[in-house]
Amino acid sequence: MLKKIKTIIFVLIGLYLLFAVSFGIIPYAIPKEVSEEMKPQFDVNRFYGADEQGVDRLTLAESPQSGFDSRIRLIREAQTSIDLVCHCVKDGITSEQIFAELLDAADRGVQVRVVLDGKVGGLSGSRKGIAYALSAHPNVQYRVYNPFCFYKPWEWNALLHDKILIGDDRVMILGGRNIGDAYFAPEGYTGKVTNDRDVVVYNTASGAEQSGDSVLSDAKAYFNEIWSCEAVKEPFPTLSESQKQKADETAAELKEVRAALMTARPELYGEEPYDYANSTVPAKQLTLIHNPLNAGPKEPWVGVQLANLGLTAKESVTMQSPYCTANKRLLSVMKSMAATLPEVILQTNSVASSPNYPAFSNYIENRKKFIDTGITIRELQSEDSIHGKSFLMDGRLSAVGSFNLDDRSMYIDTEAMLVIDSPEFYEQLKAAMDSYGNQSLTVSSDNSYEENADVTPLEVPWWKRTLMWLASLISRPFQFLI
Repeated sequence: MLKKIKTIIFVLIGLYLLFAVSFGIIPYAIPKEVSEEMKPQFDVNRFYGADEQGVDRLTLAESPQSGFDSRIRLIREAQTSIDLVCHCVKDGITSEQIFAELLDAADRGVQVRVVLDGKVGGLSGSRKGIAYALSAHPNVQYRVYNPFCFYKPWEWNALLHDKILIGDDRVMILGGRNIGDAYFAPEGYTGKVTNDRDVVVYNTASGAEQSGDSVLSDAKAYFNEIWSCEAVKEPFPTLSESQKQKADETAAELKEVRAALMTARPELYGEEPYDYANSTVPAKQLTLIHNPLNAGPKEPWVGVQLANLGLTAKESVTMQSPYCTANKRLLSVMKSMAATLPEVILQTNSVASSPNYPAFSNYIENRKKFIDTGITIRELQSEDSIHGKSFLMDGRLSAVGSFNLDDRSMYIDTEAMLVIDSPEFYEQLKAAMDSYGNQSLTVSSDNSYEENADVTPLEVPWWKRTLMWLASLISRPFQFLI
């Protein structure tokens, strides 16, 4: 009898594994195409504004501190609503400080909505008290995208990857930063820095009839789509008594965290509102583009629109991504751009700087394929890493957001990018990207580095090279999931 039970258990486990592999992996192996009804909406001409300036002004939050400070200012000055969508929350005092500020905003009556990814969102373990504190507050709503469900393997791979923060109809921050000390490098932080960037958008028509002309209106509509989509769930519809107690304890601890920040950084808590008008540059047009929200294989909305832009360029395209995967669509677009443009540059990490073994191993093992497209590749020589996802085109258009040059961003995850028609902002972003270029080495046609008297290639420990190679053994056959 016991033997039969064991046999049945093994059969059931085998059937479940077959079910998981069949529906969790195979559907992603065949990339989706953009539907015919969507294609007319992808006209690249809509990214270009008229000669006059629009209602939006913007600036780059490039340094880790500027990324943190801009978030604290937005939350502090919000009067009616704050909407936050973010991929994940990681360790660090800055995570506590940002959520402390959100709870303080809720205390003064601001309506706060927070959406994180349901599998890697980060408010678990030692940070679960923050999730309880959010759920317990009457002015906060907390939800997660696509939490794990054991009987829906076709949804396991889909993650929420957007990073957007909106305050009222006045200010928005959109970019590639998650929340955590690696992204904000607070005073005393000694770890490796994950260098990223945000765009801070200021709606000059806030509160006026023309406010709806701002890209913030589109961003708010997109947030509402995320908020109400079928994949988004409320993780704690009700809290147990122990959870309520933990929520109260965490809220009290976060008040102390905020008080300490006010003492340490009084310049963030001045009485006068931040002068966005004189801290930003004008823009002719800002356009938000994003992927579908279904929790499964997606049509490549963002990837196709960025490709269309690159293929219509006349002079130059510069791309920055922390890593790339060698999918056929990406390689084909790069080859076409290199054949027609004087300059096509890819800026990315090196083995020395990259902390992402699965994705970067696929790039480094396929680097010759990227070289053969004819583009120029520049790899950062630093112990800190690039995490920014940005594009420059023809001295005028820029794009910043969450989209990586990989299969996952193209076909699996939610993503958002801001396409920017502003020569003034272009110069800001170009200067920031050039600063990485000045710390990078160009990859030559023989897959080695070109000599550069100003930049020395970093030594890569043998164990890191070995781990990259081992990771590539998995990343090659499963590239479509990376």
